[in-house]
Amino acid sequence: MRKVLLIACLPLLLLLFFGQTVDAAGAEEVTLILHKRVLRDVRTSSEELYENDGLRWEDSGATEGLLKEIFGLNGANFTIYDATTFYKRSSLADATFVKRYSQELSRKDALALVKQEQSPKIATIKTQTDFASNSGGSKEDGIARVTLPAAGKRAYLIIEESIDENANVNVDLEKKASPLMLLLPQHHPVTQAKLTEVHLYPKNVGYVRDPYFFKYGKDKTTGKEEPLAGTNFVLYRLDAEGTKLYLEATAPENLQNKWIPSDNPKTDEKIAVFTSDQDGLVDTKERFLPSGEYYFEEIQTVADYQIHEEARKIKVEIPKSWQDEEGNFLSVMIDGQPMEELVSGIVPESVYKTATPRVYNYKKAVGQPSTREPSTKKPGMILPQTGMRKGIGSLVGVLVILCVVGYWYQTKEKGKEND
Repeated sequence: MRKVLLIACLPLLLLLFFGQTVDAAGAEEVTLILHKRVLRDVRTSSEELYENDGLRWEDSGATEGLLKEIFGLNGANFTIYDATTFYKRSSLADATFVKRYSQELSRKDALALVKQEQSPKIATIKTQTDFASNSGGSKEDGIARVTLPAAGKRAYLIIEESIDENANVNVDLEKKASPLMLLLPQHHPVTQAKLTEVHLYPKNVGYVRDPYFFKYGKDKTTGKEEPLAGTNFVLYRLDAEGTKLYLEATAPENLQNKWIPSDNPKTDEKIAVFTSDQDGLVDTKERFLPSGEYYFEEIQTVADYQIHEEARKIKVEIPKSWQDEEGNFLSVMIDGQPMEELVSGIVPESVYKTATPRVYNYKKAVGQPSTREPSTKKPGMILPQTGMRKGIGSLVGVLVILCVVGYWYQTKEKGKEND
C-alpha cells in the first residue's frame, strides 16, 4: 500500500520538484541601476564618453576624462521595453546588436522600432537622489533602479522619454540621449562572473544654450554705429505673479540656477552682472538656461549714450528643443533676432563679422545732460528760458511805449476840449 501510494505520488513530487526548479530559474533577476549624468558641453563627441561595461564608473577605473565634469540629474524619465523576441530573431552577433541599437539608433527611430515590434513595456522609472547606489553610502543624484527578469538570454531597450520641467535644465534628447540596449546576462569584464547588479550610464550631455548679443551705440543723426564696451546688464525672469526674479551671482555647480528678487539690481551684489567687451559682446559666461523666457535689463551705459526703455527689457526666448517635429532647427531668439549657436562655448568668428543679434543704445543730443536731475520747480510754476526772457523784455518795452503814446494823445485831446 505504501509502495502504491509512493508510486502514485511520484509524478506529483517530480512536478513539484522540477516546477520549483523552473520557477527558481524563471525568477532569476538583475537589478538595473541607471546613472543619469549630464555633461556641460553639448558638442562632446561620442568617442570621448564612457563606455558601459556593467560596472559603476568608480569601479571601472574611469577616473579621468569627461566624467569628472558631470553632475547627476534628477527628474529624467526612462521607459524600458522587452526586446527579447526581436533580439532572438536577429542574426547579429551580440556586440554588433548592442552597438547598432545603442550607438547607431536615434531616439526617434528607437521609439518607432518598439511600436513596430509591439515590444512590451516593462517599466517606467525616474531618476532621483539615491543613497544605496554608492558603495561609500553617500548621497548621489540622478539614480533610477529597477529589477528585471534575467532568466535565459534577454534583451531590454531603454529609451529616455523626457526631463521634468522642474529639473531646471534642458537635455538635447534627440541628438545626444542615445537609446541603450541591454543584454542579459552581463558578466564582469575581468572575472567573467555573472553580474546581479548592472550599472548603465545613458549618453547625453547638457543642453547648452547660453544666450549672447552685441551691444552697439548709434547716432540717429549720422547713422554711425559702434560697439559699446563697459555696458552692464542683469538677467531676470518673471514668476507666476509677474514678479521679477534676478539671476543670482553665485555660479551653480550643477547648472541649477538660482533666481532671487531685488529692489535695486544695479547695486545689489547678490545679482549676476554681465558686461559688454571691446566688441560689444554680452554673454552669460556658461550660465546655461533651460527653455523659457528671460530678459536682459541694462543697468549702466557709457558716456554720451542713454538707456532707452527697450534696453531694460531685452527678451530672450529659448525653445524646448533643438528641432521641431519636422526636423527644422529652432533658434534661440534675442530681441526677436535668431542667435547662432556657440561652438564649444565660443562665439563663432563669422558672428563677429555680422555682430548679431544686435541691441542699440542711442547717442545723446548735443547739450543733453548725462542724467536727468530732479526738478526743483513748484507745481504749476513755469520758469522762462533764456530766449523766452528776451521775448518778454521786448514785449514789455513795446507796451510801455504804447502806454506813453496813449497817455500823451489822451492829454492832448482833453486840452482841445478845454479850449
